[in-house]
Amino acid sequence: MICKTVNLCKEDLRSLKALLWNYLYHLLRRYNGIEHEKYIEYVIEILKTSSFESKKHILILAKHSAKTDGLIMLKKLDWDFRYFGIPMGRIEYLIANGAYQKSVNIKIRLLRTLFQECKCENVRHLTARVDIEDISSIHALEETGFKLMTTEHIGIIDKKSSQFLQIKPVNGLIIRKFRKSDLAEIVKIGKDISSSVYSRFAFDPGLRFDKSRRYYIKVTQNIYSYADRIFVGVKDNKIIGFIAYKLFDELFTKIIKRKMAFVVLGGILSSQRRKGIGTFIFGNADRFLLKEVDAIMGRVYLHNIPMFEFIKKQRDVYQSLTIQHCFHKFLE
Repeated sequence: MICKTVNLCKEDLRSLKALLWNYLYHLLRRYNGIEHEKYIEYVIEILKTSSFESKKHILILAKHSAKTDGLIMLKKLDWDFRYFGIPMGRIEYLIANGAYQKSVNIKIRLLRTLFQECKCENVRHLTARVDIEDISSIHALEETGFKLMTTEHIGIIDKKSSQFLQIKPVNGLIIRKFRKSDLAEIVKIGKDISSSVYSRFAFDPGLRFDKSRRYYIKVTQNIYSYADRIFVGVKDNKIIGFIAYKLFDELFTKIIKRKMAFVVLGGILSSQRRKGIGTFIFGNADRFLLKEVDAIMGRVYLHNIPMFEFIKKQRDVYQSLTIQHCFHKFLE
């Protein structure tokens, strides 16, 4: 039986814990700074909360008797909806028990049930990120009409590894915290990024290309309200680069007992690249923030060559967590 879930009962929670415990592709599974049991507890709480928030999430379980064989959870994306004018959602979890064929079959059924629910709730565009080793999820997404947009590298740096950052000084360049008066210069960098690096949305033929190309501009225009910490690099009284972070939610910190952040967006003016400026700004910003948090996670598109080169140069510092494919689908 596959059904939308509004309120998880105690029986559901016990069964979900067993399902999640055996899941091999948790995002932070390779990071030994987090206990596996605590991470499962955190995901359970996320699912429990989402089951009550039907206006923000859709949670569907695949059940056999009292056992949960699979789940899919979608988060509705209000910001993306406002920007693109299309109701959007992101699949946060797609998990199923069993060997390859059983797992694929369950996931296909979960996805098709999700499509029906999305149509009822007027969600028209879906995003799914999947670990490259999670073959059953990849094949289930392809079987149900999802298209590959891009591939992302996810890495992490913590307090211990940050001491090995190799940062050369850059003459006249300083790094400081963002001020509201900096916004216009940040937006200029957003325009520069938009002309040189495509977001995943630019590869989606179903979206307006002018909107997709201006995505980074819109993000930078709203960066102060979205990010929790922002640092800028200043040279000759001009901002030539920035990096913005968002803190993990309070529930994560409470359960995991570690404070973490992730990179929202960072950029350097194209005229200032390949001069060690990116390494200086990003590396020093990480160092400053790691005085406050225990670890920082970041995503990099593999087609973003300049940023990926920065990560490779600091490979002894930034631990690779995984690589994920990113898929999109329009619902007719």
